[in-house]
Amino acid sequence: MLAAKGGAAMKRAKQLRAYLRGLSRPPRVIFRASLYISLALLAAALLVLVLAGPFDARTYPLYNLARELAVAPAGVLLTAGVAAAWAEETMTGGK
Repeated sequence: MLAAKGGAAMKRAKQLRAYLRGLSRPPRVIFRASLYISLALLAAALLVLVLAGPFDARTYPLYNLARELAVAPAGVLLTAGVAAAWAEETMTGGK
């Protein structure tokens, strides 16, 4: 069962790579930059969690910050996906 899920994930990754290769340069840059920003936000969330220490009333704001930093990449990727699609559509003239 686990091997089947891994195979499906690899297939989706290959499809994504093929799709990204077909994009023109600006949408690809938008998408890649959003991935970098998302990874930086997730790394910051992890760093805050590691430095915050045990959960108590004093560290509660840090845990809230880490949660927000961990949730933000979804919005970044969604916005970048829409922007990249719009840029590709504009550059190709809707072809």
